[in-house]
Amino acid sequence: MSEYGKIYPSKVDIFEGESVILTCNSYTIPRWTRKDHEEISEGHYKVGNDLMLNHVEEKDSGWYYCKGTLSNSSMFTTSAPVQIVGKIYRVLIIIRNIPVAVNSLKIKD
Repeated sequence: MSEYGKIYPSKVDIFEGESVILTCNSYTIPRWTRKDHEEISEGHYKVGNDLMLNHVEEKDSGWYYCKGTLSNSSMFTTSAPVQIVGKIYRVLIIIRNIPVAVNSLKIKD
């Protein structure tokens, strides 16, 4: 069982265009915010204790905060960084009328 008052995973390295789910272990449904207490961007969804970041972009990188309640009714705030580490490029090549998909990764410097 995961420990209350934590976000899982505690750190996310992700490629642009991918999706990830952050889970806040709170006794009650938590409130999710971003750095500087901004609301979560459109296209990302809060469901129960989870925050689903869909098709992340560079603007989605940064700290995500979860404010919730422990089983003894005390409040907590915890955070986890999401870092965009590169981009996946998808290329479609046609060889003799047969489409062949090729993925290429570009890692950020």
